[in-house]
Amino acid sequence: LPRLVHLACIWIVAIAVNASAFFIIAANSWMQHPVGARFNPETGRAELTSIVALFTNNTATAAFSHAVFGAFLTAGTFVAGVCSWWLVRGRDTDEARTMYRPATILGCLVTLAAAGGLFLTGDAQGKLMFQQQPMKMASAESLCHTETDPDFSILTVGTHNNCDAVDHVIEVPYVLPFLAEGRFDGVTLEGVKDLQERYEATYGPGDYRPNLFVTYWSFRAMIGLLAVPVLFAMVALWSTRRGRLPRQRWFATFALLTLPTPFLANSAGWVFTEMGRQPWVVVPNPTGDQMIRLTVGEGVSVHSAGMVFLSLTVFTLLYAALACIWFWLIRRYVVEGPLEHDAEPAPPTPPGDADVAPLSFAY
Repeated sequence: LPRLVHLACIWIVAIAVNASAFFIIAANSWMQHPVGARFNPETGRAELTSIVALFTNNTATAAFSHAVFGAFLTAGTFVAGVCSWWLVRGRDTDEARTMYRPATILGCLVTLAAAGGLFLTGDAQGKLMFQQQPMKMASAESLCHTETDPDFSILTVGTHNNCDAVDHVIEVPYVLPFLAEGRFDGVTLEGVKDLQERYEATYGPGDYRPNLFVTYWSFRAMIGLLAVPVLFAMVALWSTRRGRLPRQRWFATFALLTLPTPFLANSAGWVFTEMGRQPWVVVPNPTGDQMIRLTVGEGVSVHSAGMVFLSLTVFTLLYAALACIWFWLIRRYVVEGPLEHDAEPAPPTPPGDADVAPLSFAY
């Protein structure tokens, strides 16, 4: 394809993917915090009353911006990691200085900027979740009883699905009150047991607790894995300062080990988001229509166990195959390098056209 058409395709795909992500997250955020709808008792259904309210849902705007920064962090880490590996692997000093070093620095700067955006949007999301889904955040902290100014838990041991058997081993003061309300003291947060009693009184008998083990550790996995690319970006910027070209093997190994961490951090974040809202499909809005709610038990469709097993198996195999193909292609082009085609004769170009070097993934 001509360069301008190729560039246009890149931008069209990027814009379309982000637009698709916004609509998906807006729909998901409505289930997390339903707005712009009313419950119709005659049909027993929630009916949309304002599409504007749906798209301006504060849960949606916070979640979308968080997801976008997560995508930029993933991209920055990938570019920095691959180019850092080539800095050590390559033997052409001029190539390393003119291509891989600048690309590494750019990737690191994008990673750090995205990490800052993730911190700000994550803080905004945390404050919203303490208001809208206090059970999710109490479970994320294994906060079993209502406390004033509780410490932020780094590590707990015990049976995480049993509040009476959880011991907080490492804690940091002041963090959790700030995450909840933007203050360092004077903040009272409800615990899992008290919330369970309140929900039973409001919504009837039932177990309104998510899986505490998964919610707690997916939250920490998200944060912990995010720290790896941030640390790598700082190390890489230091290693490439003032024209330096790092050649240490440990640096290349660190770069390769960093590559999967943003993908895993994003996945852990979604596991936390979805597992933390259980047992709700549609979480009731604390300040909205309390009739707009749906539990997993109420929303389960009538399908046989065999049908569910078959569907999950097919989807798992399909996505596993796509993941293998994606990994094979990415590894192939990373190892091949951008200048691999220089060893081949350049294809003839029509008169008047600018020379275009063959590109990876060209079509």
